[in-house]
Amino acid sequence: SEASGEVGRDTLQSAVVDLVASSDFESVSLRELRRLLERKLALPDLALDKQKKIIKEMVVEAIAKDEPKEENKVKAEVTVKRERQDSPRATSTRKRVKKSEKTEDAEASSPSASSSSRDAPSASSEASSDDDSDSVSSAPARQAAPKRRARSRTPPPGGLTKKSFERKAKPLKLTLGRQNIDIPARVFKTGSCGWWGRTNIKVPVGKNKVMASCQFQIIVQKSKEWPEK
Repeated sequence: SEASGEVGRDTLQSAVVDLVASSDFESVSLRELRRLLERKLALPDLALDKQKKIIKEMVVEAIAKDEPKEENKVKAEVTVKRERQDSPRATSTRKRVKKSEKTEDAEASSPSASSSSRDAPSASSEASSDDDSDSVSSAPARQAAPKRRARSRTPPPGGLTKKSFERKAKPLKLTLGRQNIDIPARVFKTGSCGWWGRTNIKVPVGKNKVMASCQFQIIVQKSKEWPEK
């Protein structure tokens, strides 16, 4: 095991048991779990990816042993869900340890994950196709957490839309010192509506006058939620 660069089974088993006993695994992916183990064992990132299968088995076993005695009739079970890698969907879970292809794909899409995947050995990448779609669960399932209420959108005043705002809103007239400034309306790249402009003005400083650059940004609150048309 040492010759192949893999961590010994006893060392891994002890570290997994400690993590399960001391951590809240309400929703933790196997990828995140391996990173926790690597930090605990002072290993470099991705060092445990080639041992992902045995780590998953150890987690299931550790969770089953960690269940209260009155609930020991229900066994820990492993559910394998294979899904298309190019269509991950967000999901919620009541499982203590959660690993699904959707979570792995979401992590792999981040810049840091993409960089790590390019540096990892190809053998590890091939192995991930088998394990990354697995889900590790323990039973009994925890009581479902209350669903979050969807935030209600504030309707735009008078049925305004982003397009009609840009068409109807007149430039704001501002006075800065002795200079009058017109700021045109616009729809920002963020989706909010408002006014934006910039100009140069002369500002007296003692007996001198200096040229100063000014930029103005005024945003209509909650306009990002308005319909486009």
